[in-house]
Amino acid sequence: CSVTVARGLSGPDARLPTLRSRFDSCHSCFFCGCSVMAAHEPSELGSAYFRYASAGSIPVIRSDFKLMNRLELLSKQTGIGNNDLRQALTHNSFYEDKNNAQDNSRLIFAGMFIFKGQSAEILMKYLPGKGTQLQHILGNLFKNEYLNSLFDNWKLFKHIRASENFNIKAHKHIFVYAVLGCISSADEATRRRFMFKWFLNEQNKHILQHHVKNEDMLFQADFFAKDIYKEHIKISVEQQENAGFKAQIMLKDGFLISEAESKSYRYARKKALKSALLLFSEIKFSEMIRSSDYLERIKTRIEDEKNEKIKINQEKEALKKQLREQHQDKIKKLKIQRDALRRKTQAETKKRKAERDKILAVKAAKEQRPVSANKRRHL
Repeated sequence: CSVTVARGLSGPDARLPTLRSRFDSCHSCFFCGCSVMAAHEPSELGSAYFRYASAGSIPVIRSDFKLMNRLELLSKQTGIGNNDLRQALTHNSFYEDKNNAQDNSRLIFAGMFIFKGQSAEILMKYLPGKGTQLQHILGNLFKNEYLNSLFDNWKLFKHIRASENFNIKAHKHIFVYAVLGCISSADEATRRRFMFKWFLNEQNKHILQHHVKNEDMLFQADFFAKDIYKEHIKISVEQQENAGFKAQIMLKDGFLISEAESKSYRYARKKALKSALLLFSEIKFSEMIRSSDYLERIKTRIEDEKNEKIKINQEKEALKKQLREQHQDKIKKLKIQRDALRRKTQAETKKRKAERDKILAVKAAKEQRPVSANKRRHL
Protein backbone atom coordinates (compact mmCIF):
# COMPACT_ATOMS: atom_id res chain seq x y z
CA CYS A 1 0.00 0.00 0.00
CA SER A 2 1.47 3.34 -1.02
CA VAL A 3 -0.09 5.37 1.75
CA THR A 4 1.66 7.71 4.16
CA VAL A 5 -0.39 9.21 6.94
CA ALA A 6 0.39 12.75 8.08
CA ARG A 7 -1.69 14.98 10.32
CA GLY A 8 -2.64 18.44 9.15
CA LEU A 9 -1.96 17.94 5.43
CA SER A 10 -4.26 19.74 3.06
CA GLY A 11 -5.41 18.91 -0.46
CA PRO A 12 -5.77 15.28 -1.59
CA ASP A 13 -4.04 13.99 1.54
CA ALA A 14 -6.76 15.50 3.77
CA ARG A 15 -8.91 12.39 3.28
CA LEU A 16 -6.34 10.17 5.01
CA PRO A 17 -7.21 9.08 8.55
CA THR A 18 -5.69 11.05 11.39
CA LEU A 19 -3.39 9.07 13.66
CA ARG A 20 -2.26 10.62 16.92
CA SER A 21 1.17 9.14 17.21
CA ARG A 22 4.85 9.96 17.38
CA PHE A 23 6.94 10.24 14.27
CA ASP A 24 8.70 6.93 14.81
CA SER A 25 5.56 4.85 15.56
CA CYS A 26 3.83 2.64 12.99
CA HIS A 27 0.13 1.81 12.71
CA SER A 28 -2.10 -0.28 10.43
CA CYS A 29 -3.47 1.33 7.35
CA PHE A 30 -7.17 2.14 7.62
CA PHE A 31 -7.71 0.89 4.06
CA CYS A 32 -5.71 -2.38 3.76
CA GLY A 33 -4.13 -3.10 7.13
CA CYS A 34 -0.49 -2.66 6.13
CA SER A 35 1.92 -0.69 8.28
CA VAL A 36 2.11 3.01 7.65
CA MET A 37 4.12 5.72 9.33
CA ALA A 38 2.43 8.76 10.88
CA ALA A 39 4.28 12.07 10.98
CA HIS A 40 3.69 15.15 13.09
CA GLU A 41 1.91 18.09 11.57
CA PRO A 42 4.57 19.86 9.51
CA SER A 43 5.44 23.42 10.36
CA GLU A 44 5.51 26.16 7.74
CA LEU A 45 9.28 26.02 7.66
CA GLY A 46 9.64 22.24 7.76
CA SER A 47 7.17 21.55 4.93
CA ALA A 48 9.72 22.89 2.47
CA TYR A 49 12.19 20.14 3.33
CA PHE A 50 10.02 16.99 2.89
CA ARG A 51 11.64 14.22 0.84
CA TYR A 52 9.77 11.29 -0.68
CA ALA A 53 11.02 7.80 -1.57
CA SER A 54 11.27 6.60 -5.17
CA ALA A 55 8.24 5.32 -7.08
CA GLY A 56 7.11 1.80 -6.28
CA SER A 57 8.06 1.89 -2.62
CA ILE A 58 6.25 3.17 0.41
CA PRO A 59 6.74 6.97 0.45
CA VAL A 60 8.08 8.10 3.77
CA ILE A 61 8.12 11.76 4.78
CA ARG A 62 11.75 12.64 5.42
CA SER A 63 12.51 16.01 6.98
CA ASP A 64 15.81 17.61 7.74
CA PHE A 65 15.36 18.32 11.43
CA LYS A 66 18.36 20.63 11.53
CA LEU A 67 16.82 22.86 8.90
CA MET A 68 13.24 22.42 10.09
CA ASN A 69 14.06 23.26 13.70
CA ARG A 70 16.71 25.91 13.10
CA LEU A 71 14.25 28.75 13.60
CA GLU A 72 13.01 27.09 16.79
CA LEU A 73 16.62 26.61 17.94
CA LEU A 74 17.37 30.26 17.25
CA SER A 75 14.24 31.19 19.15
CA LYS A 76 15.50 29.23 22.14
CA GLN A 77 18.95 30.79 21.87
CA THR A 78 17.64 34.33 21.73
CA GLY A 79 14.51 33.92 23.83
CA ILE A 80 12.29 35.42 21.10
CA GLY A 81 8.96 34.02 19.95
CA ASN A 82 8.74 32.54 16.47
CA ASN A 83 6.31 35.19 15.19
CA ASP A 84 8.42 38.07 16.47
CA LEU A 85 11.54 36.46 15.08
CA ARG A 86 9.91 35.94 11.68
CA GLN A 87 8.89 39.62 11.62
CA ALA A 88 12.44 40.65 12.57
CA LEU A 89 13.79 38.71 9.58
CA THR A 90 11.27 40.17 7.09
CA HIS A 91 12.48 43.14 5.08
CA ASN A 92 10.16 45.82 3.72
CA SER A 93 10.98 44.77 0.15
CA PHE A 94 9.27 41.39 0.76
CA TYR A 95 5.80 42.97 0.52
CA GLU A 96 4.29 44.68 -2.47
CA ASP A 97 2.57 47.07 -0.09
CA LYS A 98 5.44 49.11 1.32
CA ASN A 99 3.24 50.40 4.15
CA ASN A 100 2.82 46.89 5.56
CA ALA A 101 3.34 46.97 9.33
CA GLN A 102 4.71 43.39 9.45
CA ASP A 103 8.22 44.27 8.30
CA ASN A 104 11.22 44.83 10.56
CA SER A 105 11.73 48.59 10.16
CA ARG A 106 10.40 49.47 13.63
CA LEU A 107 12.35 46.61 15.19
CA ILE A 108 15.53 47.90 13.55
CA PHE A 109 14.90 51.28 15.16
CA ALA A 110 14.32 49.60 18.53
CA GLY A 111 17.55 47.62 18.20
CA MET A 112 19.66 50.60 17.16
CA PHE A 113 18.46 52.90 19.92
CA ILE A 114 16.49 51.12 22.66
CA PHE A 115 18.65 47.99 22.98
CA LYS A 116 21.85 49.98 22.55
CA GLY A 117 20.63 52.40 25.23
CA GLN A 118 19.91 49.48 27.57
CA SER A 119 23.44 48.21 26.95
CA ALA A 120 24.81 51.70 27.63
CA GLU A 121 22.95 51.65 30.94
CA ILE A 122 24.80 48.47 31.95
CA LEU A 123 28.16 49.95 30.87
CA MET A 124 27.38 53.09 32.88
CA LYS A 125 26.59 51.02 35.96
CA TYR A 126 29.44 48.51 35.93
CA LEU A 127 32.38 49.93 33.92
CA PRO A 128 34.72 52.72 35.04
CA GLY A 129 36.01 55.44 32.75
CA LYS A 130 34.97 58.75 31.30
CA GLY A 131 32.00 59.27 29.03
CA THR A 132 34.16 59.33 25.90
CA GLN A 133 35.73 55.99 26.85
CA LEU A 134 32.33 54.40 27.45
CA GLN A 135 31.15 55.78 24.12
CA HIS A 136 34.10 54.14 22.34
CA ILE A 137 33.42 50.83 24.12
CA LEU A 138 29.75 50.93 23.10
CA GLY A 139 30.66 51.73 19.51
CA ASN A 140 33.13 48.82 19.35
CA LEU A 141 30.56 46.41 20.80
CA PHE A 142 28.04 47.29 18.08
CA LYS A 143 30.37 47.68 15.10
CA ASN A 144 29.15 46.15 11.84
CA GLU A 145 31.88 43.51 11.72
CA TYR A 146 30.74 41.99 15.03
CA LEU A 147 27.05 42.23 14.08
CA ASN A 148 27.83 40.42 10.81
CA SER A 149 29.55 37.65 12.79
CA LEU A 150 26.40 37.30 14.93
CA PHE A 151 24.34 37.05 11.72
CA ASP A 152 26.53 34.16 10.55
CA ASN A 153 26.65 32.55 13.99
CA TRP A 154 22.85 32.54 14.28
CA LYS A 155 22.54 31.28 10.64
CA LEU A 156 19.90 33.85 9.75
CA PHE A 157 20.49 33.82 5.98
CA LYS A 158 18.07 30.94 5.27
CA HIS A 159 15.28 32.64 7.22
CA ILE A 160 15.51 36.13 5.69
CA ARG A 161 12.43 37.17 3.72
CA ALA A 162 13.19 39.89 1.18
CA SER A 163 12.89 40.58 -2.53
CA GLU A 164 15.25 38.92 -4.97
CA ASN A 165 16.89 42.25 -5.81
CA PHE A 166 17.74 42.99 -2.17
CA ASN A 167 21.41 42.40 -1.27
CA ILE A 168 21.21 40.52 2.02
CA LYS A 169 24.97 40.06 2.44
CA ALA A 170 25.52 43.82 2.41
CA HIS A 171 22.81 44.42 5.04
CA LYS A 172 23.42 41.66 7.59
CA HIS A 173 23.69 44.12 10.46
CA ILE A 174 20.16 45.54 10.02
CA PHE A 175 18.61 42.09 10.58
CA VAL A 176 20.71 41.65 13.72
CA TYR A 177 19.46 45.06 14.89
CA ALA A 178 15.90 43.83 14.26
CA VAL A 179 16.55 40.78 16.47
CA LEU A 180 17.98 43.11 19.13
CA GLY A 181 14.82 45.20 18.81
CA CYS A 182 12.80 42.11 19.77
CA ILE A 183 15.07 41.58 22.78
CA SER A 184 14.64 45.19 23.89
CA SER A 185 10.97 44.54 24.69
CA ALA A 186 11.70 41.42 26.78
CA ASP A 187 11.86 41.40 30.57
CA GLU A 188 14.97 42.67 32.32
CA ALA A 189 16.33 39.23 33.22
CA THR A 190 16.10 38.04 29.61
CA ARG A 191 17.73 41.21 28.32
CA ARG A 192 20.63 41.01 30.76
CA ARG A 193 21.16 37.31 30.07
CA PHE A 194 21.20 38.02 26.33
CA MET A 195 23.61 40.98 26.68
CA PHE A 196 26.09 39.05 28.80
CA LYS A 197 25.92 36.03 26.47
CA TRP A 198 26.39 37.78 23.13
CA PHE A 199 27.99 41.18 23.85
CA LEU A 200 29.53 41.50 27.32
CA ASN A 201 31.35 38.17 26.95
CA GLU A 202 34.86 36.75 26.70
CA GLN A 203 34.98 37.48 22.98
CA ASN A 204 34.79 41.23 23.68
CA LYS A 205 37.00 41.12 26.75
CA HIS A 206 39.72 43.10 24.96
CA ILE A 207 37.20 45.93 24.44
CA LEU A 208 35.83 45.95 27.98
CA GLN A 209 39.22 45.74 29.74
CA HIS A 210 41.43 47.68 27.36
CA HIS A 211 44.16 49.63 29.16
CA VAL A 212 47.11 51.02 27.21
CA LYS A 213 49.79 50.68 29.90
CA ASN A 214 52.57 51.50 27.45
CA GLU A 215 51.40 55.10 27.44
CA ASP A 216 52.17 55.35 31.17
CA MET A 217 55.81 56.40 31.61
CA LEU A 218 55.84 55.20 35.22
CA PHE A 219 54.79 51.72 34.08
CA GLN A 220 57.55 51.69 31.45
CA ALA A 221 60.23 52.87 33.87
CA ASP A 222 59.14 50.32 36.48
CA PHE A 223 59.19 47.56 33.83
CA PHE A 224 62.80 48.39 32.86
CA ALA A 225 63.85 48.67 36.51
CA LYS A 226 62.46 45.18 37.25
CA ASP A 227 64.31 43.84 34.22
CA ILE A 228 67.65 45.52 35.00
CA TYR A 229 67.79 45.82 38.80
CA LYS A 230 65.15 43.22 39.76
CA GLU A 231 63.45 45.88 41.90
CA HIS A 232 60.57 48.30 41.63
CA ILE A 233 61.15 52.02 41.50
CA LYS A 234 59.59 54.71 43.62
CA ILE A 235 59.11 58.38 42.83
CA SER A 236 59.11 61.24 45.28
CA VAL A 237 58.27 64.88 44.58
CA GLU A 238 59.22 67.55 47.14
CA GLN A 239 58.46 71.24 47.12
CA GLN A 240 61.54 73.50 47.19
CA GLU A 241 62.02 76.78 49.05
CA ASN A 242 61.85 78.73 45.75
CA ALA A 243 58.24 77.50 45.20
CA GLY A 244 59.48 74.89 42.73
CA PHE A 245 59.29 71.09 42.81
CA LYS A 246 62.02 68.46 42.74
CA ALA A 247 61.24 64.93 41.54
CA GLN A 248 63.50 61.93 42.19
CA ILE A 249 63.36 58.43 40.73
CA MET A 250 65.09 55.86 42.96
CA LEU A 251 65.07 52.21 43.89
CA LYS A 252 63.72 50.90 47.16
CA ASP A 253 67.20 50.84 48.73
CA GLY A 254 67.62 54.57 48.03
CA PHE A 255 69.77 54.31 44.89
CA LEU A 256 69.11 57.50 42.89
CA ILE A 257 68.40 56.96 39.18
CA SER A 258 67.35 60.43 37.98
CA GLU A 259 66.02 63.75 39.22
CA ALA A 260 64.52 66.90 37.76
CA GLU A 261 63.28 70.30 38.94
CA SER A 262 60.45 72.49 37.65
CA LYS A 263 57.92 75.03 38.80
CA SER A 264 55.20 72.51 37.93
CA TYR A 265 54.64 69.37 39.99
CA ARG A 266 53.57 67.32 36.97
CA TYR A 267 56.35 68.58 34.71
CA ALA A 268 59.05 67.85 37.30
CA ARG A 269 57.73 64.31 37.64
CA LYS A 270 57.52 63.90 33.86
CA LYS A 271 61.10 65.16 33.30
CA ALA A 272 62.48 62.77 35.93
CA LEU A 273 60.65 59.81 34.37
CA LYS A 274 61.91 60.73 30.89
CA SER A 275 65.50 60.90 32.16
CA ALA A 276 65.10 57.49 33.82
CA LEU A 277 63.67 55.98 30.64
CA LEU A 278 66.58 57.37 28.58
CA LEU A 279 69.07 55.87 31.04
CA PHE A 280 67.33 52.47 31.06
CA SER A 281 67.10 52.41 27.26
CA GLU A 282 70.84 53.14 26.91
CA ILE A 283 71.66 50.32 29.34
CA LYS A 284 69.43 47.84 27.55
CA PHE A 285 70.72 48.93 24.14
CA SER A 286 74.36 48.48 25.16
CA GLU A 287 73.54 45.04 26.60
CA MET A 288 71.79 44.03 23.42
CA ILE A 289 74.74 45.15 21.26
CA ARG A 290 77.22 43.20 23.41
CA SER A 291 75.15 40.03 23.63
CA SER A 292 73.81 39.81 20.06
CA ASP A 293 74.58 40.48 16.43
CA TYR A 294 72.15 43.40 16.37
CA LEU A 295 74.48 45.78 14.52
CA GLU A 296 75.36 43.13 11.95
CA ARG A 297 71.68 42.44 11.37
CA ILE A 298 71.03 46.17 10.99
CA LYS A 299 73.88 46.47 8.46
CA THR A 300 72.63 43.42 6.57
CA ARG A 301 69.10 44.81 6.52
CA ILE A 302 70.33 48.19 5.24
CA GLU A 303 72.37 46.49 2.51
CA ASP A 304 69.43 44.30 1.53
CA GLU A 305 67.13 47.32 1.36
CA LYS A 306 69.75 49.18 -0.70
CA ASN A 307 70.17 46.27 -3.11
CA GLU A 308 66.41 45.86 -3.36
CA LYS A 309 66.06 49.54 -4.15
CA ILE A 310 68.79 49.31 -6.80
CA LYS A 311 67.06 46.27 -8.32
CA ILE A 312 63.72 48.07 -8.39
CA ASN A 313 65.32 51.12 -10.01
CA GLN A 314 67.02 48.93 -12.62
CA GLU A 315 63.72 47.23 -13.41
CA LYS A 316 62.06 50.63 -13.72
CA GLU A 317 64.82 51.89 -16.02
CA ALA A 318 64.59 48.73 -18.16
CA LEU A 319 60.83 49.19 -18.41
CA LYS A 320 61.25 52.86 -19.33
CA LYS A 321 63.84 51.92 -21.97
CA GLN A 322 61.51 49.31 -23.43
CA LEU A 323 58.61 51.76 -23.53
CA ARG A 324 60.87 54.40 -25.09
CA GLU A 325 62.04 51.98 -27.79
CA GLN A 326 58.45 50.98 -28.51
CA HIS A 327 57.50 54.65 -28.77
CA GLN A 328 60.42 55.33 -31.14
CA ASP A 329 59.47 52.36 -33.34
CA LYS A 330 55.92 53.65 -33.46
CA ILE A 331 57.15 57.12 -34.47
CA LYS A 332 59.35 55.60 -37.20
CA LYS A 333 56.43 53.67 -38.62
CA LEU A 334 54.31 56.83 -38.59
CA LYS A 335 57.08 58.76 -40.38
CA ILE A 336 57.37 56.06 -43.04
CA GLN A 337 53.59 56.13 -43.57
CA ARG A 338 53.60 59.94 -43.81
CA ASP A 339 56.52 59.89 -46.33
CA ALA A 340 54.76 57.30 -48.49
CA LEU A 341 51.55 59.33 -48.40
CA ARG A 342 53.47 62.52 -49.28
CA ARG A 343 55.24 60.86 -52.24
CA LYS A 344 51.93 59.47 -53.48
CA THR A 345 50.30 62.90 -53.23
CA GLN A 346 53.20 64.54 -55.05
CA ALA A 347 53.04 61.97 -57.86
CA GLU A 348 49.31 62.47 -58.27
CA THR A 349 49.76 66.25 -58.29
CA LYS A 350 52.52 65.99 -60.92
CA LYS A 351 50.35 63.75 -63.06
CA ARG A 352 47.38 66.14 -62.87
CA LYS A 353 49.65 69.07 -63.77
CA ALA A 354 51.04 67.25 -66.83
CA GLU A 355 47.52 66.42 -68.02
CA ARG A 356 46.45 70.05 -67.54
CA ASP A 357 49.52 71.33 -69.47
CA LYS A 358 48.77 68.93 -72.29
CA ILE A 359 45.19 70.14 -72.56
CA LEU A 360 46.34 73.78 -72.52
CA ALA A 361 48.93 73.07 -75.26
CA VAL A 362 46.31 71.45 -77.49
CA LYS A 363 44.03 74.43 -76.94
CA ALA A 364 46.77 76.94 -77.72
CA ALA A 365 47.73 75.10 -80.92
CA LYS A 366 44.15 75.04 -82.00
CA GLU A 367 43.83 78.77 -81.49
CA GLN A 368 46.97 79.49 -83.56
CA ARG A 369 45.72 77.67 -86.68
CA PRO A 370 44.50 79.99 -89.55
CA VAL A 371 40.79 80.52 -89.99
CA SER A 372 39.25 78.48 -92.82
CA ALA A 373 37.40 80.09 -95.74
CA ASN A 374 34.04 78.79 -94.57
CA LYS A 375 34.56 80.20 -91.10
CA ARG A 376 35.74 83.47 -92.47
CA ARG A 377 32.62 83.71 -94.64
CA HIS A 378 30.48 82.82 -91.65
CA LEU A 379 32.13 85.44 -89.45
